[in-house]
Amino acid sequence: MQHLSLAVGRAVAAFATAAAVLTGCGVQGTDAIEAGGPATVIVYPGPGQGALLFFLSPEGRLAPVSRPGRKSRFSPTGIEQLDVQKVLAELFDGPLATERRAGLRTGLPRLKGPVGVESAPGRLTIRIPIPVQHLEKTAISQVVCTAALAQGDEDTAVTIEGEDGTLPPAHCQSVL
Repeated sequence: MQHLSLAVGRAVAAFATAAAVLTGCGVQGTDAIEAGGPATVIVYPGPGQGALLFFLSPEGRLAPVSRPGRKSRFSPTGIEQLDVQKVLAELFDGPLATERRAGLRTGLPRLKGPVGVESAPGRLTIRIPIPVQHLEKTAISQVVCTAALAQGDEDTAVTIEGEDGTLPPAHCQSVL
């Protein structure tokens, strides 16, 4: 009798296991759910490898582009800092031909003169010889992120001064 109940128990357990496998444990299939565009991944160049310039993707999002071979220096904390003035001049020159073919563009106008940069710990003031009050938010973000990362810290507060006034300080990490 004991062998019979053991055999019945095994049969019930095997049946329950087979039923669970065949029903997928109650998980039902669904269609794909749209959740927005692709994620933005930023890969920071290593020391001495260059600068990140932020352009606009075909969808209008910030898109980082690594420009190799920029000379840099290290801050007292060991964080790499690039020549912010030169990096911003490159940003305002716009995407290279290969970058444009990839669909990148800029929201920034051409400069009428040189960029001025004043740096203090945790802060940058960028002086650009164009009106800034009516720049699109994405164009401002291009400047803020490019300058902050050239400085070596995405949390740097960047203030942009233009021909028509000064914009409030902004942080790259809050616009990404």
